[in-house]
Amino acid sequence: MAEAFTATNPSVTLVKGEWEDMDDLGEKPYLFTDGVGTISKELGSRIWEALCQERQNRTNALEPSAYQIRFLGSVRLILCLSMLGRIPP
Repeated sequence: MAEAFTATNPSVTLVKGEWEDMDDLGEKPYLFTDGVGTISKELGSRIWEALCQERQNRTNALEPSAYQIRFLGSVRLILCLSMLGRIPP
């Protein structure tokens, strides 16, 4: 319920084709997901740069390795992974 009242600060824009959905692991009725998604380190850096521009006091802070985001109408936790491919500028 609390997440319904939290502010969401826009950071970057993605267009169709820049993400893919992954199926849960296992077979019915034992499907498993930990609910955590992944993004490339490069996209994580783009998000961080946008957030730093919005709030000047973040410029000396460490760049996060995970974000809680709102994407396609749901709240998600995403991890930044360096092993994922680069995204176009």
